[in-house]
Amino acid sequence: MSSGFAAETLLSQRVSFASPLYCEVMDFLIEEAWMLDDGRFDEWLQLMAEDLEYFMPTRETVQRANGAGFSDSMGHFDETRASLQIRVKRVLESPSAWTETPPSRTRRVISNVQVRESDSGEVLVRSVCLLFRNRLNNPTFDILPCTREDVLRRNGESFLLVRRRILVDQSTLGTANLSMFF
Repeated sequence: MSSGFAAETLLSQRVSFASPLYCEVMDFLIEEAWMLDDGRFDEWLQLMAEDLEYFMPTRETVQRANGAGFSDSMGHFDETRASLQIRVKRVLESPSAWTETPPSRTRRVISNVQVRESDSGEVLVRSVCLLFRNRLNNPTFDILPCTREDVLRRNGESFLLVRRRILVDQSTLGTANLSMFF
């Protein structure tokens, strides 16, 4: 997946938080977070475009002069809609999938949302996602903060997710596995 989000945002118009479009995008993001937290993965998949790109590049610790510190060639996730469907079916719905048996308890907090409207009619969204995850009887949470760079396409009264680039803050993730979605 290319890292052209920054270039795309330069060619787009920022949307005010008071605009109807901003409110629609926030509604979409909040509903998506609830779907994931409630384990409604089949519903969540319906929000994905057929041509979806879902990528979480690995984080690299580099000097400022050497770039942003993300690999464009290696990632924790490099998914399509079809591969996400397989993950939901196999990993999250199979009784033998030990990574999610019993299921994780998650909470996603979405904030710092910026919305831009592109000339193509797609909507560019940059947000912060703070993902809390608890497993089994562990008294502590995995905390996974990230920036998400999304491209949304209008789909009737709502949107479809066309592209998501997940930029984690940590170079070493403090979680046993990545069976959850961002």
